[in-house]
Amino acid sequence: MIHMDLAIIVAFLAITLVLGTHYGKDVKLFCNYQIKKIKILFYMEKNSRFRVARRVFFMMYLVLMYMGTSICLHATVSFPIIFNIPYDNKIYGYDFSNGEIIENNIEVKSSYKIGLILDSAISSIPTTGLLYKVFSLSREMINKGHTYVFFICNRNFTSIKEIEKLYIPRIRIHILDENLFYNKDFMTNLVTKENLDAMQFEIPQTFLKLGVPLKNKTGLPSVLVLHDIEDELMETLNKNNKQENTLLDYTHYVAGHLADSVMTLTSVDRDKRIKKHGIPSEKIFVTPIGVDRSLSYTGPNLNEKIIGLVGNQFYEPNHRATIYLIEKVLPLVQKEHPDAKLKIIGMVSSELYNSYSHRKDIKFTGEIRDESDYIRELGSFTIGTCCVDSGCGMNVKISNYCALGLPVVLTPICHTGYEDITSLDLVQLDPQKIAEKINDILHDGSRAKQIGLLNHQLIYEYLSWEKISKTLEKAISHAVSGIKTNVSTTKNIKPVWISENRHSDNILKGHYISDSRK
Repeated sequence: MIHMDLAIIVAFLAITLVLGTHYGKDVKLFCNYQIKKIKILFYMEKNSRFRVARRVFFMMYLVLMYMGTSICLHATVSFPIIFNIPYDNKIYGYDFSNGEIIENNIEVKSSYKIGLILDSAISSIPTTGLLYKVFSLSREMINKGHTYVFFICNRNFTSIKEIEKLYIPRIRIHILDENLFYNKDFMTNLVTKENLDAMQFEIPQTFLKLGVPLKNKTGLPSVLVLHDIEDELMETLNKNNKQENTLLDYTHYVAGHLADSVMTLTSVDRDKRIKKHGIPSEKIFVTPIGVDRSLSYTGPNLNEKIIGLVGNQFYEPNHRATIYLIEKVLPLVQKEHPDAKLKIIGMVSSELYNSYSHRKDIKFTGEIRDESDYIRELGSFTIGTCCVDSGCGMNVKISNYCALGLPVVLTPICHTGYEDITSLDLVQLDPQKIAEKINDILHDGSRAKQIGLLNHQLIYEYLSWEKISKTLEKAISHAVSGIKTNVSTTKNIKPVWISENRHSDNILKGHYISDSRK
């Protein structure tokens, strides 16, 4: 094979020498290579001084074209192009020598050890939608035989006693102060010791700051969740700050391209990533917020008239929605139902609490860390609401309302991801229209129960964690089987949630481990 290649190259050189001598004076070589707006131009002037150079350049060009083609043909026979056939735990390639699909020698494991790397305040009971999804989905994956290890940047633990109270079943948790968490060498050693198959990131800023260096140093594949809530926030709450909007857009664009697999919460957001950021469609997977089987049907509370709202009140859209319900909607409801009350579950600022807690028709439960207490309070609602005007994403509260069998009144921005739940009461963001919907439900208890039961049935049909976990398995398989490339370190950008100021000061320094597997 080698002697044949040499003979062909020598013959090819002879031919190109004759052609170059005969046609050289008329040859112009123009190579226009365009990447977006960058143009690289090579041009040989038609001048006698460059006649020899033109001939040599032309000969080299033809030889390189031949050699490149030959190498590519041989390489593709020996090393088939790798791609994914829909997820039957095998990796396949395409053999150019005979046009057949062949099985590659890489085997996708039926169980993975996944390292979830997260910069967020955490507790045993999730207090945000992000944590609710992380805890629930990892628990479902563990039930299927996978293993999870958490690496958490400490944002809220100020003493060892607080860490000792942390309990997330069957998960080993590394809790590190910010300096250790973002120390690339320390984290590389820690991640390597855990012998992971893949890394999972929920925040693009963390992925760019820490995940990219870890990819380079460890060679581990990465799965990244791009939450549409950040886009919505910037588009609706930050319209005039073009610099921050551009930075966030850059963050999602770069992170989406550098990650081996990308997950979004809704198909709408998936399409946005493809069209706006050009992320390849084959590496984007939709993993919505699901619902826990522990939330069994209770139905609406018909003994009282309680309008319910769940949400972290440090989050600006929730804060605004609460004031909107108190100031504009509740008075209109109370004209027909004077005994109607509003109950708010979730973290609350002292300012908001002090403004309204004196009223008998308004109750703030504050943050609830016990699951049974949370279900009991949620079960006291007659109606669940989600009436935010911005930055919504996919709301956990809607899943929880539906799981318990409550009728739900929500505005269009809250509907994303719940299009299959056709029994939800969708209403425009108008106090009169919202109040009318609520009054209709409060007037007719049997209708309220009927709507709630349908919500319960549909939410489990379309958004069970079991179904969603199958998509996560596909995303991890895609990341593990894909071709990895090294990339440079990117900008140092803080997570968007830090601006909510719900993290603690005087954070405990050092590295601590909470291991519920023992």
